[in-house]
Amino acid sequence: MFPQTPAARAALSVATRFYSPALLNHCVRSYLWGAAYAGAHAIAFDDELYYVSAMLHDIALTDPFDSHKIAFEEAGGDLAWVFGTATGWSDDRAVRAREIIVLHMRNDVAPTVDPESHLLQVATSWDVVGLRPEEFPPEVRTEVLGRYPRIGFGAEFAACFEDQAGQTCGEGSAFPVGAPDCLDFMDPIVRGVRFSRLVSHRGMVRYEIRKPRTPPDSKCSCRFSI
Repeated sequence: MFPQTPAARAALSVATRFYSPALLNHCVRSYLWGAAYAGAHAIAFDDELYYVSAMLHDIALTDPFDSHKIAFEEAGGDLAWVFGTATGWSDDRAVRAREIIVLHMRNDVAPTVDPESHLLQVATSWDVVGLRPEEFPPEVRTEVLGRYPRIGFGAEFAACFEDQAGQTCGEGSAFPVGAPDCLDFMDPIVRGVRFSRLVSHRGMVRYEIRKPRTPPDSKCSCRFSI
C-alpha cells in the first residue's frame, strides 16, 4: 500500500515521532486520497516523492518545528529539503519535495504540469473541507477512514488553524466566495466552522473562517494548514 524505500520509511518514522495521532492519520489519508484520485484519473506520479511530501506537509505545525516568521508551508518545505538531503536524495529531488509542500497552499496546479503537487492539493482540501466529494466514492471513504480514522482531527485542526491565524492575521485580505458544506464524515467541530472556498491572494491560497454566532468584526483571513 505504501512505498517501502529507505526515504519513505524514514518519513514515516519522522511523522510518527512528531505528529499527534490525529495529524499523523491526516497525513496518511492525504497520501491515500491522492493515490486513489490518481488511479481514477490515470495520473502518473512519483510514488516515493508524493508519499514523503504527504507525510511531511504539516510538519511545521508541530511545536518543535513551528515558525512564527514564515508561513508553515514554507517552513515545512524547508524541513522536507533537509530531510531529503539527509536521506541521500539529489538536490533536485529534495527541492521537489519542498516545492510540493509549498504549492499545496498555492493556486491550483494542473496534473500535467506537476502531478504530485496537484495530488496533494486535491487530497488535503478534500480531507479538511470536503472539496471535490464526487472524486471519492463511499467505498473508498469507508476503507480509508476505517484504517485511519479522524480521532479528534477536527478539534486539533481548529486549534492549529487558530494558532496560525494569530500568527498571520493582518497580512492581506481574503475574498469570501461561498462556504462549501463539510461532509458527514467530518468531525462536528469542523462542520461548525464555516470556511470559504479556496481563493487566490497574491499567489497564495487563503481561507476565511467564520464561526457560528461570532461577531462580524472578529473574523480573520489567514493562511492555514490543510
